[in-house]
Amino acid sequence: MTAKNYLEKRLRTHVLRLARDIGERNLFRPSALEAAVSYLGREWREQGYAVERLAYEVSGVRCENLTRRSIARKGEILLVGAH
Repeated sequence: MTAKNYLEKRLRTHVLRLARDIGERNLFRPSALEAAVSYLGREWREQGYAVERLAYEVSGVRCENLTRRSIARKGEILLVGAH
């Protein structure tokens, strides 16, 4: 399997997990929000990142953003939007 094929397969896996399995994520589906945060946090930890959850509340619903720090690449900054 080429590197390109591997990356395409991994991306497809993530999209299907988030879009099909977990589904729509919004304030009316807080369990889906939590499932997405848990999934992404677990994936990043398995890739060697230190993951921190930053919690906040919207209309009485607990929400979270994730930050990650590379253990191997101390100066790395990565910004990901998943709206």
